[in-house]
Amino acid sequence: MKGVILSGGKADQSICQVFGDVPTALIPVNGKPIIFHVISRLIELGISEVYITIGFQKDKIINYVEKNRKFIGLKIQYVEVDELKKPGVSLLNAFSAISGGGEVFVSLADTLCKLPDSISFEKDFVVGSKEFKKDQLWAIANVNAENCLNTISDKKKNNTNADFALIGIYFFKDIDIFNQYQQTDSKKNFEISSLLEFYNYNRKITVIEATEWLDFGHIERYQIAKKRLLEAREFNSLTFDDLIGTITKRSSINKKFVAEIKWLISLPKSLMVLAPRVIDYSLDEKDAFVTMEYYSYQTMAEIWLFSEFSTKTLKAIIDKVYSVLMLFAKEKRIVPKKDYNAVYVEKTIYRIKKLISLNNPTFNTFLYGDSDGFVTINGQKLKPWSVIRSEIIDLLSRLYDDDHNCLIHGDFCFSNVLYNINSGVVRLIDPRGIWGGSCNGDIKYDLAKLRHSIVGDYDFIVNDFFTVNYINGNFSYEVPINENQLSIKKYFDDKVSSFTTLSNITLIEGILFLSMVPLHSNSETRQLAMLCKAIEKLNSLI
Repeated sequence: MKGVILSGGKADQSICQVFGDVPTALIPVNGKPIIFHVISRLIELGISEVYITIGFQKDKIINYVEKNRKFIGLKIQYVEVDELKKPGVSLLNAFSAISGGGEVFVSLADTLCKLPDSISFEKDFVVGSKEFKKDQLWAIANVNAENCLNTISDKKKNNTNADFALIGIYFFKDIDIFNQYQQTDSKKNFEISSLLEFYNYNRKITVIEATEWLDFGHIERYQIAKKRLLEAREFNSLTFDDLIGTITKRSSINKKFVAEIKWLISLPKSLMVLAPRVIDYSLDEKDAFVTMEYYSYQTMAEIWLFSEFSTKTLKAIIDKVYSVLMLFAKEKRIVPKKDYNAVYVEKTIYRIKKLISLNNPTFNTFLYGDSDGFVTINGQKLKPWSVIRSEIIDLLSRLYDDDHNCLIHGDFCFSNVLYNINSGVVRLIDPRGIWGGSCNGDIKYDLAKLRHSIVGDYDFIVNDFFTVNYINGNFSYEVPINENQLSIKKYFDDKVSSFTTLSNITLIEGILFLSMVPLHSNSETRQLAMLCKAIEKLNSLI
């Protein structure tokens, strides 16, 4: 069975109002584009050969798929289509590109559907749902007594004969049937419903009701779909109340989670509005929970990775996020030097020991160097950790600055910063809760967290949107940033330099990457990218 993903067009206008003009395939969903989730579902079905239709911003789609480490080994072919033509034309083009015909599973790029456990691939089917509004957005199917497709009404208002909305999931046992359609109708501009009617005339199609349908193609369903996917991903640690707009969070890491709740409920009045309003909570470590107001804003990670905004707009967003961080800098607090030592020195040494204990020959090159005593990254010969260790530890021990002691968020990276593109409102989620011995800390730490999202490409790396290679003792890596992002990096560093010493922020950023490596044991390639970043940044200070 082969797979087809229809992703040739631009996202619905309601979606583009949030993210700018993005292709359907790259609509951001919980930190990743929708096509990531769709391909993952196809892999779960055992599909190893996928055909992706591309048109609008085709290079960006190819770039994402080819750079994503998870899809290595998957046979992917791209089918260029006319983005202005209807989806039926694109689907027929995809079928023409598939050699050998046979069974094909088709999914729209903006739809995720959990198939019933009893699903059988012994017969042709389409998936429909009775949970829909606005008939004009859907192809509406009427079925007979055996749940076989009877008639289709495509995107018409006030359908009186509506059993199911066809949600964009189709399975065909024999796509060779479409060869005849191609010969007679190849020059027409037609919807998928026309293909279904033709196929159904030759082979009866069963209509299966979706057990779980997530539609990301229309803004009125997008937000709910995001929440449902997040609930599933987080193994029920998050639950939502769609009626009153709240989210209840639980965590198995109770001590850290309790600290997070305490941070939320103890915010000073001047900063309370920046975090979700707490409705209810429990600090009992055996069953800690917090129920909060839910914000449907996008994360800065989604905006940074996948949106299509101008440099001017991105600068305005960065200005707003930076200004919010500076509000924390004004909340002066007492922070003992031992907290600095615990976070910057002791934690770094502890994580390095964990890295050394892995005794990974490839990692050891970053720790001890090659036969010449260096580690070569993107053509540059750099000093390994064992050579720069003493000097880096010495620099870390000098970071204490009473002027920088304040209330901090503690994990001020893009994935924890929400931004409403329409209103410019910033909201913060998932604070660290405790830094050293309290919720107070060094504002430089949050600045470094923000910098490793903007300058350090952290969000690209944790989303596996990069390439890394190790050939003949030389490491190389690439992150697909664009010109807008490149200019924002310099813009942000200029802002930081006007507040504090940039080298200190780079130092903290470097050890953040270094100390994260043991935490990403599920992806050695991600660990290698982080090691490359860490050694590069720390060498720049020597």
